[in-house]
Amino acid sequence: MKIKQLSLRIRIFLAMILLILFSTILIGSITIYQYKEQTDEYNRGRLERKEESVNAAINYWLNSGNTFPLETKNLPYIFKDKIYEISNIEKSEINIYDIEGNLVKSSHSGFVKSDAPIQLSDTVLTAISNNFEHIFVSIKVINDNSFQSSFSYLTDNKFKPFGILNIRYIQDNTEQDKDLKEFLYRLGIVYFFMFVFAILLAYFLSSYITRSLKAITEKISQTRLSKRNEKIILKNASTEIGTLVNAYNEMIDELEESA
Repeated sequence: MKIKQLSLRIRIFLAMILLILFSTILIGSITIYQYKEQTDEYNRGRLERKEESVNAAINYWLNSGNTFPLETKNLPYIFKDKIYEISNIEKSEINIYDIEGNLVKSSHSGFVKSDAPIQLSDTVLTAISNNFEHIFVSIKVINDNSFQSSFSYLTDNKFKPFGILNIRYIQDNTEQDKDLKEFLYRLGIVYFFMFVFAILLAYFLSSYITRSLKAITEKISQTRLSKRNEKIILKNASTEIGTLVNAYNEMIDELEESA
């Protein structure tokens, strides 16, 4: 059956239901999008805080505890044991590269091999060099785990780069995802009852809107030239319906005068 063949009441009813359904989907989509935006912003902020904390610890070590000259060739000795201590405190994997992007020291240990590159790509090296703050951040998804990495220069007392610091950590959004699922579940329950209520409301509203039109239609279908026709009397009719009723009543008056 075509839409145009449906009754006005049914079309009004369906239009209201579709409007409510569209609103529900739109609000749900906006909620999920907003959640992802907030999560990404939170993770960016967390990485920045992590980077500041690691940099502070490393700079303190370079300027106060380290006894080796701040040169590229000394990187394995400068971070021989300290890299594990800082990594353990900060709960992050730390990798040290030379200026050419070769891995010289990593805090990663254990049976599981680190996926940190042995050699940094030219893209990463160029990104670090061209960035105003000499910082490059990348995000990779490996085995459903999201890894955030930041790359920045290690500088000596004259701010000359002699190495590259790489900080890596896994984005753990378990709690945020759990909160989102719980929120969407509760939102779904609320909207389910709202949808049921809206269906009932739409049904009664569509029936109310078309009730006056139905009464007028019945009167018009009963109109005959051979009998006395009754006028339509409607209380609290809308302006549009009132205009139609007045036109019908005027037609009845004209029929009676011409009879």
